[in-house]
Amino acid sequence: MSDYIEQMDQAFCIAKERATQEADRRNSKLSLRCDRCTSDSYVPGLECCDCGFISSNSWIVVRSDDWGYCLVPLAAQRTVLATFHIDF
Repeated sequence: MSDYIEQMDQAFCIAKERATQEADRRNSKLSLRCDRCTSDSYVPGLECCDCGFISSNSWIVVRSDDWGYCLVPLAAQRTVLATFHIDF
């Protein structure tokens, strides 16, 4: 039984690592500067604190689910962009 649990833990760790790498890859392409007012404190997909602009491209976050992890936009977390599930 403990071997099975170790295998499951390892599989979840691998899935999380892959999901995190993909989120980092996607987020690295996003500008952290507001397109309208060029504020440096902007988070893509959320409302700009200075001018109220909201970009159509949102920051991607990793969220856990029953069988692994998924990538979702920060501003619309019901939308699943990619899944990284374990194979058992």
